[in-house]
Amino acid sequence: MSMQARKAMFPVVVLALFFCRPVVAADWQNIAAWRAALNSAAASGTNDNQRIEAGLFLAMFSAGNRTNPRFDDFLHGLPSAKGSAEIAAALAGYAYIESIANDASEAAILRAGAVGDLEGEDLLVLESLGAAASSEAKALANQTSSDIPYWTPDPKPGRYSPTEIPMTTDRPYNTAFVITSRKAFRPNGPAPFDSSAYGRDWDEVRRFGALTDSVRSEQQTAYAFFWFNPDFTTLVEEMISRRSLTLTEQARIMMLYFFALNDSDLVNYDSKNHFQHWRPIVAIRRADLDGRDDTEPQSDWVPLMRTPPHSEYLCGHCVWGATVTRILERLLPLNPGETFTVRTDVGDGNQTLFMRMLGLDVEMIEGMTMELASYNEISTRMSDARIFTGAHFRTSNEHAVATAVRVTDYVVANAALPLR
Repeated sequence: MSMQARKAMFPVVVLALFFCRPVVAADWQNIAAWRAALNSAAASGTNDNQRIEAGLFLAMFSAGNRTNPRFDDFLHGLPSAKGSAEIAAALAGYAYIESIANDASEAAILRAGAVGDLEGEDLLVLESLGAAASSEAKALANQTSSDIPYWTPDPKPGRYSPTEIPMTTDRPYNTAFVITSRKAFRPNGPAPFDSSAYGRDWDEVRRFGALTDSVRSEQQTAYAFFWFNPDFTTLVEEMISRRSLTLTEQARIMMLYFFALNDSDLVNYDSKNHFQHWRPIVAIRRADLDGRDDTEPQSDWVPLMRTPPHSEYLCGHCVWGATVTRILERLLPLNPGETFTVRTDVGDGNQTLFMRMLGLDVEMIEGMTMELASYNEISTRMSDARIFTGAHFRTSNEHAVATAVRVTDYVVANAALPLR
């Protein structure tokens, strides 16, 4: 189901629960309800919803964990409180949603469902804790940084130059949640021109990534489109819903998921800005500049997908897919024989319009799903898809996966660890 459909259904479902019978905190252990309320009620002018959602789950985890400590605190200085961890987490979520909402009605429904019959001093204490957790989480989520240099033109062979879509130079850069240095995770760089890896990469994307006269199969074309916008957050929610987890435990997983996405993306853009590697469309058309005898320039070569407006190394989609893969492997491992389904979020929103602008056939993948039996297939298929679209070289994809694994492992090893 698309995010638009889920948002439309959410008030009806919640109201039905609310009026049919008493609602208790356990009803909100499906974490998707909190995300739906946040996205429906948010008065957000930012394009970085991941940080907004990270703040929601940071607030919920912190408040719940404060009343029933099972993990290291991530926010420090919150007031002590005794009582239900479920209610504390829910009240923090309510306070966070209300703080960024034009209309807090849906957040109020969540609050009512969480609080139940609790009243008096016990409620005031937990509300105070929830408000404090919400305030600190929101402040952290809103932090930005300007210390990543903007792109500047460089005429040397192999360096990035704008292609069909203008380069944006005013992208806001966020602070890291967990890692302390982007440079510490920076990979070694693209394959050198004189390496066998570069020749392999160049020929692979030339043959498989072309718009016309490609050796790519129809199924591989569908994969290329499908893996452009997979709905990974809904997948994580689904895997959480299959486990018997408290609201605090669920919030912790979602918090670490968004922390890892944010921090790995920072490393990705640090690498793009540092290495400034050219895209396949330029590398293939201007192969006369790479000094190789086995790469003949093709001035009319066009990729399947219009080239995104930033440099090639690292592959951002591969970082994204590998981060999701690693979070799932570490926090929600599959049981023997267990499978899962990946869907692409295709609707009428801005993301779909952007997909069309890039030349992706949205109709080809609408309603398409993939059932997989290994999380690692996410990384593998995402990497292949970026070759099929003509957007990336294989080395960039491989380095992106390895980098994302390093960042994600660091996040999981250094944030909200279980108490011994």
